[in-house]
Amino acid sequence: MDKVISQEIQHKEKRKRYIKLGIGVVAIIGIGITTLDFLTKSVSRKDILIGVVERGEVSLEISARGRVEPVYQKALTAPFSTVLESVVKTIGDKVDKESQILILDREAELSKLKQMEDEAEVKRSQLKKEELRLNKELFDLETDASVTALEINNLKANLSSEKKLLEVGGTTEESVQKAETALQVAELNNKKLQNDLAYKKLSIQEELKLLKINLQIELENIEEQKRKLVKAEVKAGIDGAITFVNDNVGSSVQTGEVLARVANLDAFRIKGMVAESYSHQVAVGMEARIETSSEAFTGQVTSMAPSSDKGMVTFYLSIDADSTTLSKLRPDMIADVSLKLESNKGTLRVRNRGAFLGKSTEEIFVIRGGSAEKIDVKTGFRNTDWIEIQSGLYEGDSIIISNTAKFINSPVVNLKSE
Repeated sequence: MDKVISQEIQHKEKRKRYIKLGIGVVAIIGIGITTLDFLTKSVSRKDILIGVVERGEVSLEISARGRVEPVYQKALTAPFSTVLESVVKTIGDKVDKESQILILDREAELSKLKQMEDEAEVKRSQLKKEELRLNKELFDLETDASVTALEINNLKANLSSEKKLLEVGGTTEESVQKAETALQVAELNNKKLQNDLAYKKLSIQEELKLLKINLQIELENIEEQKRKLVKAEVKAGIDGAITFVNDNVGSSVQTGEVLARVANLDAFRIKGMVAESYSHQVAVGMEARIETSSEAFTGQVTSMAPSSDKGMVTFYLSIDADSTTLSKLRPDMIADVSLKLESNKGTLRVRNRGAFLGKSTEEIFVIRGGSAEKIDVKTGFRNTDWIEIQSGLYEGDSIIISNTAKFINSPVVNLKSE
């Protein structure tokens, strides 16, 4: 027989169930609060970088490395092997085009020049002597030709007389034949003489031409030697400053060895290198951003090498900068170059720092009051300075742009003011 449970016992059992349920709920809430508190990190504002979303231009760029170099520079090389006697100017000195930088030993080359000038004078005398001799031979031949012409005229007259005498019986047929033979011989001799004369004229022209060429070669060698001696004065050649000088006084220098370099520091350009895999994207006229250790400015691609060297292609950039910026540039300064392929203007952007990992969708902490909430942000173009925001943020939003790896797993980060 079933026992009848009193109403009081039923109320007690119900109260026990409610108490257990309440304890369970409180435990769950406690665990949730504890978990949330565990997941919620705190970070000091001074330990993070904060960026503000703004509107502006973001470019898709190719990164390259470059060096600053003067547009106008000159390398001074040794024109011949000699000895460095003394240094007149040193690195950093300002010079004009007539300033002498080094003094080289030129004595041996001056002696060589004197010898060359003497040889040229000998050749000039030989040429004159040959002209006189050959002209005399030509005159003799021309005189012989004139004499032969007179003889032929005389023989023609004699033949005519013999023929007339033969008609009246005053001479014989044999005399007429002798006169004809004498005329024919004279004409043949004259023909030979005329041929010799023509040949002699051509021969004289060629002989004199050869002598004149030899003399001209010697004179050109003299001029070249004079240019070498002028070059050996080691003058700057342009206005500027010395960027390199060989100051090893007493040492030997070889032909073609660089003795000094002079650069005009009023105008610079960038010599850049880009991987050949990107070279097809680089073109003359392309805009570029350029940064040195102290300055930032813009430029344009002015030329590009047609060949590759060890997987790299060289290009040159003009510099668009004011005089103050240019005055701070120095030859061989390292420059970071960003070549602009295309850009979006008036788009949302924020500074590109460690919070962005190169993904199309990034986990970013947006600041709301005293905390930062993690959200997904879709990105677009990016370069070393800026990253384009396509969705998830609005103009004026403040976000953490420094590296967030320490609290990336937290949905919310508390920001401490101290």
